[in-house]
Amino acid sequence: MAGRPTLLSQPSLPKERLLAEPSEAIAPPTTHEVAPELPEAPGAQRAHSTEASGEGAEKATDKVSLQTTISNMVLSVLGAGQLTLPYALSQLGMGAGLAALIVFTLFSAHSCWTLSVHARKLQLDSYPDLVVNVLGERGRGLCNSMIAIYAWGGGVGFLMILKGELRYLAAQTWLAHINHIGMVAMLFVSCLVILPLSCLRNVSRLKVLSPLGCLAAIFIMITVLLCAPWGSMESCTGPASSEGTLTHDAGPLLWMPQSLLEVAATLPLLAFALNSSWAFMPILKTLERQTAKRVVGLIGFSNSVILINYLLLATVGYFMFCSDTHANILESLGEHVERNSWRGGLVCLARAALAFQLSIGLPLRFVVTRDAMGGSQWSTFKRVGVSFLIVGSAVALAWMVQSLAIVLGVVSSICASLIIYILPAIIDIASDSKWAFRKSMSVLSLGVGLFIMIGGLVANFYGVAQGS
Repeated sequence: MAGRPTLLSQPSLPKERLLAEPSEAIAPPTTHEVAPELPEAPGAQRAHSTEASGEGAEKATDKVSLQTTISNMVLSVLGAGQLTLPYALSQLGMGAGLAALIVFTLFSAHSCWTLSVHARKLQLDSYPDLVVNVLGERGRGLCNSMIAIYAWGGGVGFLMILKGELRYLAAQTWLAHINHIGMVAMLFVSCLVILPLSCLRNVSRLKVLSPLGCLAAIFIMITVLLCAPWGSMESCTGPASSEGTLTHDAGPLLWMPQSLLEVAATLPLLAFALNSSWAFMPILKTLERQTAKRVVGLIGFSNSVILINYLLLATVGYFMFCSDTHANILESLGEHVERNSWRGGLVCLARAALAFQLSIGLPLRFVVTRDAMGGSQWSTFKRVGVSFLIVGSAVALAWMVQSLAIVLGVVSSICASLIIYILPAIIDIASDSKWAFRKSMSVLSLGVGLFIMIGGLVANFYGVAQGS
């Protein structure tokens, strides 16, 4: 370790002070897989780490190709978080919303590049290692707190999505007459599937189903495109072959936001959907020949694929529904698409796939929440008891709260702002590197992160107080 450069003047922390598992990712994914290890793309060789026994043992990691790491990056980000993007554009306006998507993608790419620079310089292979190297023991608690809040809070939001999907699917069957069928179905699935799986000590086998989240995300984007009224090209009129006019006055297609409060409340939703920093470090360490050119390729290609998917979904979704866009675009489609048509079948299939994926993916989130609290070493009785409290509190909040945008907005204001913008900027600014374009961007990223954290919290809580 002698001679290794450090971010600060004091020597690097020893390995035994670095975060224990699960610390391969500073936070669970925004989308579908929330275990610390990232699943491979289909057909790819699985990258894994094994630690040898004895003094001075080092981790040996299987390396994979650039194409595989790009696939894994895309797989780690695409998912349920994209459902709120058309709603985000309805608050920001088409012009400002698309510009914000592009700018926030660039900031996300800058965050990954900053992490890669310091990871290679310090020979560290996880995000928490970098944070602890700068903040010391305080970084351990900060990372664990973010993991717990992000996993549990995102789980609340995803339970709300699951409630809506189950309500829609039940309405297609003989169960439609049951009062509050969405809540009843969510409670039923939580008791029979989510809670028992969340009580297990190890749910790593469920990660083989993680690619379903990415496939569901792509299928949802395709469904939105196929439902668009391409023939008439009239905005704010709902999908093609609509069963009726929009339920409310959809208003005109806006290009700019109408208030700063809407901007502050909505930007965290973009950060939630574009959070690739959580997964970047464990993916980067599997990349063979980590040259600057190959790292740039990994960051650039993966973020480009994600951005294209998001631009198509957000633009077409907002174009159809304008100010009548729901926080979950599938709810907007479900209300207006002709159910007995082939478009109605696509929407129903997309919602069924999403409901299944969320039912299997939510236990991964709650296990990460428990492990971030130190649950990996607990007895069976304590593990089951705390798991019941974690899942039960999330289900109760998902039952009571009505606004998906507020839930994801608050969670993202606290955690995504730290993960993507604030902590990478602090790592960069605190380093002994000379001031350059990258460091100047980090200062700007720090400002953006603080605005999202403070402004997002204030705006979302103000919206709750006003009943919006």
